[in-house]
Amino acid sequence: MTMPRALIIACRQIEKELEALLVKTACRAPVLYLPRELHLSPDKLRVYLLELLGRISNVDFVLLPTGQCGNGTVGIVSPHASLVLPRCSDCIDILLSMSGGQPALRPTDSFFLTDSWLEGEHSVLAEYEYAKKKYEPDQVESIMEMCYGNYRYFTFVDTGAYDVEPACERIREMAAAAEMEIDVRRGECALLEKMLRSLDTGDFDDDFLVLPPGVEVSQKHYLS
Repeated sequence: MTMPRALIIACRQIEKELEALLVKTACRAPVLYLPRELHLSPDKLRVYLLELLGRISNVDFVLLPTGQCGNGTVGIVSPHASLVLPRCSDCIDILLSMSGGQPALRPTDSFFLTDSWLEGEHSVLAEYEYAKKKYEPDQVESIMEMCYGNYRYFTFVDTGAYDVEPACERIREMAAAAEMEIDVRRGECALLEKMLRSLDTGDFDDDFLVLPPGVEVSQKHYLS
């Protein structure tokens, strides 16, 4: 049986987890990584994906392990290949997903992170360092309150793909400034692993949206 031809388009925020699972599952599908800054702008993500998908051919499936992503994937369409997305809100759900089908735990008082969320010029850590250089300490405190006042924890998702302790230490000063605690929650990335393993046969279950070429992603697909 011939394995379906596939291309994976993924966010840099889950790069370490994806690379580890590609080895674990022996999946040989090539990966295109999205520019990191698109993670912060669903509208720009949609435009970028529409243009990129329009240029992709000669594959059976395009795997997009992002979920709904702030509606950034709503409205995209793959003209030449079936499009596969996990039926979830975003990459945090993907990272938190556990084997056995347990639902991802998303406490509303947690601002979720991995070490990848601390990288790049627009990361939470980079924004904090910028604020420290530009504003007085009392202004920085006000900014922290405006950004994180509804949260109690910076919660790192421990996926096993990176060392959690150094990541926690990097954000300790920022957490103090925001008057937040640092927490760690285990995540097995089971949904992402399942997606890669399902590619062996091209048989994806109800945990995934599988849209034929030319079918536009809509909100109702995530709700059904």
